[in-house]
Amino acid sequence: MSDKSSHQYEEIDYSSILPKGASAPPLPNSPVYLENRREVGSMDDDGYLIPSSSNVGLPAQVSQLQAEVTLAMQAAEEKAVAAELAVVARLKVAEAEADARVKVAEAEADARVKVAEARAKVAEAEADARVKVAEAKAEAKVKDLEAKIKSLEAKLTVAVVDKRVAELKEDVVISSLMSSVYQIYRSTTIGLTLHDTLHELVQRQILSSRVVDFIFNVFDEIINEKLIFRSIKEKQETCLSFKGHLLSYRSCDQVWTLLFDSLILTSTKRDSSWKMNLTNQNNKIKIISCPATKLTLSNSEQTTTDKDDSKIKSKSLKKFKSK
Repeated sequence: MSDKSSHQYEEIDYSSILPKGASAPPLPNSPVYLENRREVGSMDDDGYLIPSSSNVGLPAQVSQLQAEVTLAMQAAEEKAVAAELAVVARLKVAEAEADARVKVAEAEADARVKVAEARAKVAEAEADARVKVAEAKAEAKVKDLEAKIKSLEAKLTVAVVDKRVAELKEDVVISSLMSSVYQIYRSTTIGLTLHDTLHELVQRQILSSRVVDFIFNVFDEIINEKLIFRSIKEKQETCLSFKGHLLSYRSCDQVWTLLFDSLILTSTKRDSSWKMNLTNQNNKIKIISCPATKLTLSNSEQTTTDKDDSKIKSKSLKKFKSK
């Protein structure tokens, strides 16, 4: 037999499983429980209920109580399932929102990339257009410059041809005028002395005949340059001056004959500078100044000192004209 007082019952919370308005069953050994036990029937020594004639309606109450408990538990389970479904739904909504945000972000990123690509294409097209415009301008400038160069080349060619024709004409005139002048100077003391001196140097093997020819060519060029007066814009200038010890001189029919024992020829042109010293101990140096064909001496200046030391400085302006 067990002691009834030794039975201990834990308090059970029926609030979560009972439907609303239903009361929880009384605890064992509680006043309410004992009162109900008296009304229902007696208890055995183990605390189990002994049915009596007066507790005929107890199974119905128990069944009703069990049904209520079952309904309460089902309702609780349904609430739990509903709560779980709500949580799952919220999670799905959150996942959907996250997916939507990700898709929106991806779409925005794609749109930005496309905008950047479009801007890059526009910038590239603008750069290409600028390059083409610059190339077109450069090509136009090159063509313009080429046209100007061709025009200048044509003008220059015409000018060169005109100048060359004028030079050829002048050379023809000069050669015709100076041919006799060369013969005069070659036959003068200057020419003969130069000729004899150079050939003597060749005989002594000091100079070669080739050098002699070169010297004579230079001599002819000098005489040509200094005896022919060329006017520039009708401006006259002195071409040749000579200074030396004068022995005698005479003028006949506009032909001057000067006899020196020494002579210095000097260029008086601004664009050239040269000097020639001529000395001869045995023979005299004769200078003949005359036109090529009855040359006309346009201007002449002479200065002499005493008879013992006669010196003359003559600067002549010479201009030869063909008849």
